[in-house]
Amino acid sequence: MAVTSTPAEPAAPVSAPGYPGASGPAVPMTAAEEMAYKRRWIALLILSLSLVLVVADSTIVNIAFPALRKTFGASYADAEWINSIYSLVFAAALITWGKLGDQFGRRNIFIAGAITFLLGSAGTGFAGSLGAAIFFRALQGMGGAMMSPSTLSIISSTFKGKERGAAFGVWGASAGVAAAIGPILGGWLITHGQGIASTFSFVFNGLGVSTDTWRLAFLVNVPVGLFAIFGSIWAIREKRDNTIKHTIDVVGIILASVSLGLIVFSAIEGQNYGWLQAKAVFKVGSVIYPQLADGVTAIPAGTVSFIPFLFVIGIVVFSLFVVWEIWQERRGGEPLFEFGMLRYPSYRFGLFTIMIVALGEFGIVLGLSLFFQLAKSLDAFQTGLTFLPFAIVTLICAPLAGVLSSRIGSKWVVTTGMTLEAIALFLISRTMYADATWQLIPPLMIYGAGVGLAIAQLANITLGDVPPQKAGVGSGATNTIRQLGSSLGIAIIGAILFGTFA
Repeated sequence: MAVTSTPAEPAAPVSAPGYPGASGPAVPMTAAEEMAYKRRWIALLILSLSLVLVVADSTIVNIAFPALRKTFGASYADAEWINSIYSLVFAAALITWGKLGDQFGRRNIFIAGAITFLLGSAGTGFAGSLGAAIFFRALQGMGGAMMSPSTLSIISSTFKGKERGAAFGVWGASAGVAAAIGPILGGWLITHGQGIASTFSFVFNGLGVSTDTWRLAFLVNVPVGLFAIFGSIWAIREKRDNTIKHTIDVVGIILASVSLGLIVFSAIEGQNYGWLQAKAVFKVGSVIYPQLADGVTAIPAGTVSFIPFLFVIGIVVFSLFVVWEIWQERRGGEPLFEFGMLRYPSYRFGLFTIMIVALGEFGIVLGLSLFFQLAKSLDAFQTGLTFLPFAIVTLICAPLAGVLSSRIGSKWVVTTGMTLEAIALFLISRTMYADATWQLIPPLMIYGAGVGLAIAQLANITLGDVPPQKAGVGSGATNTIRQLGSSLGIAIIGAILFGTFA
C-alpha cells in the first residue's frame, strides 16, 4: 500500500476542565475563550461584589432613614419613598432585563446596569432635595435590576461540573451576607463618617449640598461600581448568538412591569396606607387619596384603602401577561418569559420553593431588627453588628455548600439548610426576651448556616435544567420571585408585628 504524506495538522486548541462541555470530550477553545476561562474566578469575584452592592443598598436606607428625613425636613410618608421606590423599580424590571440580557448580551447589560447604578448612587449622595433623591434611587433600582439577573446567568453559563456548585456557593454567600453588610456599613459611616465627609466638603459645598454623613452610604458605591465596570470588561467574555435577529416583546414588558410594580407596591405600602381601611393620605403630584376637606387632618372612619384595589389590578394585569406570553410562545414569537420553561420540574418547583423561603428569610430579618431596636434599645449600628454572627457563618457555609453539592447532591444540601433554618427559627422564638444577651448568638449562627447551605444551591437546582441560552430570563424570574417573596414576607410579618404593638 502506498503511503502518502499529508500536511501537518495545526496544534489542537487548548481545552480545560470545568469549561462548558468538559464533562464529556474536551472542547477546543479559541484564544479569547481560553483567556476568559483563566479569568473566570476573577469574574466571579466581580459579579459577587456587585451583587453585594445591589442587595446591601436595599437595606442601607433603613439605617440612613432618620438622617434623610432631618436633612430634607420630610414627613415619614414622603421620605419612605426613598426606600420603596428602589424595591419597586428593582422588582418590576428584573424579568425584562434578564430577557434582554439573553438577547443582546449579558455582559453588555451588566455593564450598562453598573453604569446606571453608579449614576444613581452618586445622584442620591449629592441630592439637594427629596425629589432628586427619590429620582436617583429609582435609577439605582433600575441599575440593580439590570445587574442582578446578569450575575446569576453569567455564572450559570460560565461554570460547569464540580466548579458550578462552588461558584454558586460564592454567589450565595454574597447574597446572604449583603443584607447584614448594609446596616453595618451604613451605620458605621453615618455614626463615624463625619471626618470623611469633612475631607470632601469642597465637593459638597461646590454642589450646594450639606455634608451630612448619610450621603457617604450611597457615595461608597461609586468606587465599587467603577471596579465592577472596568473589571467586567477585562474578565468577562460576552456570550450570545449573533446569527439570530431578536425582537423585543414591548407588550410583555409593559404588562410585566405594571403588574409586578402594583403587586410589590401593595405588599410594601399596605402597612403604611392600610390593608382595608385607609390609614394615611396618598399623594403623588396632583393625585391625592383620600381627599380631605379644608382644615380636616384625620381620615374619616370607614374610608376604604386603595391598596386592595391596586393588588387586585396587579393580579388581573399579571393574568393578562400570562395569556399574552403563552399566545406569543405558541405562535412562534419571542416572548419576554417562556412559560414553557415550567415544564422542567426543577425550575417549576424551584421557583415555588424560592418564594416560600424568601417569605421567611427576609421577614425574620425585619422582626429581629425591630426586636433589637425596640426591646433591646440598640441603635442602628449596634443592630447591624448583632447580625454579624449570622453573616460570618453564612459566608463560611455558602461556599462549603458548593463542595458538598458535588459530593452528595444539591437537593440534600438545600434540604439540610432549610431544616437548619426551621430549627433556628424555633430556637429564636424561645430566646427573644428583652433580657436575652448571648442566648441569641447560637440560633443566629444556626440560621446563618441554614441560609448559607440553602440559598445558593437552591438557585443552582432551579437553573440546572434551563438551557444556557435562556439563563438570563430564568435568572430574572428567579430573582423576581425572590424579591416578590421578600416583599410579601416583610409585609405579612410587619403587619402582624405592628398590629401586636398597636
